[in-house]
Amino acid sequence: MYVPIVNGRKINRAVCFLFLIMTAILLAAAGVFALLRKPEAASAFLMCALIMGGLALFYGLLWLVWSRKERKAERALKEAAAMREQEPDPGRSTWQEFVLPKEQLTETALKRYLNIARGLGVAVLVMFLLITGIQVFYGSIGSALQLVYVFVFCLLIALPGLLLQRGIYKKYERSVPERIMLFPGKLVVDEAVFASEEIRDIRVSPDRLFNPNSPALYRELQIRTARDSAVYRLDYRAAGNEQPRWEAYPAFIAALSAWGKENRVPVDVSYMD
Repeated sequence: MYVPIVNGRKINRAVCFLFLIMTAILLAAAGVFALLRKPEAASAFLMCALIMGGLALFYGLLWLVWSRKERKAERALKEAAAMREQEPDPGRSTWQEFVLPKEQLTETALKRYLNIARGLGVAVLVMFLLITGIQVFYGSIGSALQLVYVFVFCLLIALPGLLLQRGIYKKYERSVPERIMLFPGKLVVDEAVFASEEIRDIRVSPDRLFNPNSPALYRELQIRTARDSAVYRLDYRAAGNEQPRWEAYPAFIAALSAWGKENRVPVDVSYMD
């Protein structure tokens, strides 16, 4: 059986918990069939539970490995940011405007969501065929209605992931700004105006990805004031090893860091992969 290797602490943690939940559900199903005195079905579900439990352990170990790797990468990023802080002050700048390719970014996000939905559909079909095949092998299928129950069971397992991805897409779509402007004394994101004296700190994602397969699907700009906190998604990358699709992002990071220095606003280029 092919077991995909995924990179990143967060995604391995998510996959580990997903398999743990599936293990618990399959164990519960095995217990129900055992109480109903159907040992063949109970054995089939127990076997599936053992497979899912082994996968949960495997991805849990990957979670541990990537946690150590990413902590090391975060320390390196902090050290690089500290070195940049020691560079000579380039002097005060005039206002700057950065326009994001919002339509292109949201279209990419929608394509990704649809691809995931199709992938989940295939996964449901494969899981249904796997469980059905095990039941046929052990001769535990009593009626056609039992196949319907198994298919509904597979759909229920995939439904949380589909809803989660839908929520990620809608949240991203709502939070992508069209333009960001840096003025002496204020930061403007679309219609929102943040005066430098009211900003407590700014966090922004770095301009390079440490983990191209990270579940951190977008770059973030977090602006904290005394009243509340605003979060904007600045970029969205496609699958594979592509870097962010907004080409001006590195220039924006440099300009924002310089703006924060000039206006006495802490700007933390944070590891968010």
